[in-house]
Amino acid sequence: MNDIVKQLDEMAKKLEQEAGELRVKVHLAKMEASDEWQELEKKLEHLRAKTKELGGVTAEASKDIG
Repeated sequence: MNDIVKQLDEMAKKLEQEAGELRVKVHLAKMEASDEWQELEKKLEHLRAKTKELGGVTAEASKDIG
């Protein structure tokens, strides 16, 4: 009976360790995703500004033609 208790205890410790490692990996992945999201937001804002700028230039060119 002691062997079974010992095995269960070892399994529980191993699962606790794996859970801790997974917790760290998830935290790091969350941080990385946040960094990537912020970079994407910057690029999107830049694209929006360029699109707005291009729209203004296009409108001016249309006035010159028409």
